Amino acid sequence: EFDAHRKGRLISQQELTWYSDCLGKSVTDGLQYFIGNGYPYPVTEDRYLAAAAAHIAHLLRDMLADLADGFINIPREYLEEHNIGPEDVDSPPFRAWVRGRVKQARQYFYEGKRYLDELAVLRCKIVGYWYCARFEGVLDTIERDDYTLRAVYNERHNLSTWLKIGWLAISVALRHIARRGRRDSVELSAL
Repeated sequence: EFDAHRKGRLISQQELTWYSDCLGKSVTDGLQYFIGNGYPYPVTEDRYLAAAAAHIAHLLRDMLADLADGFINIPREYLEEHNIGPEDVDSPPFRAWVRGRVKQARQYFYEGKRYLDELAVLRCKIVGYWYCARFEGVLDTIERDDYTLRAVYNERHNLSTWLKIGWLAISVALRHIARRGRRDSVELSAL
C-alpha cells in the first residue's frame, strides 16, 4: 500500500524510516511465526534490526529499477539539501548518501545478528543469517563499486555465494550447539 501512494513523488526521511521499520517487523514476525511457531522470542530493541538492514540493502539494490518505475527511495530533504535530483545517482552527494545507508545497514546487521544469536530455535537462526547474508552480499558489491549503484546484482548466481551460505549454516549450528552446551552446564552447576 505504501508504494501505491508514493509513485512519482518524493518521500521524506520519516516516511522512508517508517517503511523500513514496517517491513522489518513483518519479515521478522513472519520468520518467527512460520519457522519457529510455538517458541518464545526475546522482545528487545534490536529485534527487527536485521530485517530493517536487509530492507535498506534491498532499496539500494533496486534503486535504479525503482527510479525507472517512478519510485524514489532517497529522502526529499537530502535531495533538496544537496541540490540534486533522484536521477543524479552518479553524483558525489548521491554516492555519499548511499555510503551512509550502507554504513547504517551494516550497523543494523551487526546489532540484529546479536538478536538472532539469542533465539532458541536453530532453524530461525539459520534462516535469519541466510537472509542477512543475501543482502550483505549486495552491500559488499556496492562498496566494491565505490557506492555507485548497478542495475543488476548477480551475486546469488555465483558458486562461491552458495558455498558461503552452506558454511554459514554450519557455523551458526555449531555456535548454537556450543551456546546450548554452556547454558546447560551453567544450569547444572547451579543445582
